[in-house]
Amino acid sequence: AVNTTYWVTAGNAVENSCGTKQGLSVKTQFTTGYTLAINDVTVTEGDSGTTNAVFTVTLSPASAQTVTVNYSTADNTATTADNDYVAASGVLTFAPGVTTQPITVTVNGDVKSESTETFRVLLSSPTNATIADGEGIGTILQDVGGLAVPGGPHRIFLPLVIKAAPASTAGAGLPVPPPRRMPPLSAPTPTAVVQPETTGVHRIYLPLIIRQP
Repeated sequence: AVNTTYWVTAGNAVENSCGTKQGLSVKTQFTTGYTLAINDVTVTEGDSGTTNAVFTVTLSPASAQTVTVNYSTADNTATTADNDYVAASGVLTFAPGVTTQPITVTVNGDVKSESTETFRVLLSSPTNATIADGEGIGTILQDVGGLAVPGGPHRIFLPLVIKAAPASTAGAGLPVPPPRRMPPLSAPTPTAVVQPETTGVHRIYLPLIIRQP
């Protein structure tokens, strides 16, 4: 039968000097049908501070006995050495009738350019139950809600396209200075940069200043 506790008595009867038979018995308990499983969790990493990744361990069905299970975190592409999350371990205790328990793992925010990362939460050493799913995957998504540019200020050059006659046409079109290469993002020049083209289309790069708060 499922979800049943069995007691088995085994032993041999022996006769003592008075002619009375006595039995030596050993009781063994078998518990079946109670399983533990952990879910997967996805969180978005912030630019600073911490975010909680809350896993749920589920006992099915409810038990009349106390059930315990150990848990611990393990690195995957997210690592504690890189300060992606804080290691956690401990023991979950399910009192009779309780079917869920949380595991909270702290995820650290940063402004580093990273891909999606994962870590694991592992279940082990259960009592009065078996493990059906003992690995929870924690997925850390990167925060792309804003522009994260360390330091500052920075200049980003946005193109403004103006149609004009080539500079070789005397007396016509927009006067264009000699060609100049667009400076890198860290260029200090505050003036616009003009790039003439033989088609008569000129691209003027205007600096956009970005300052970090």
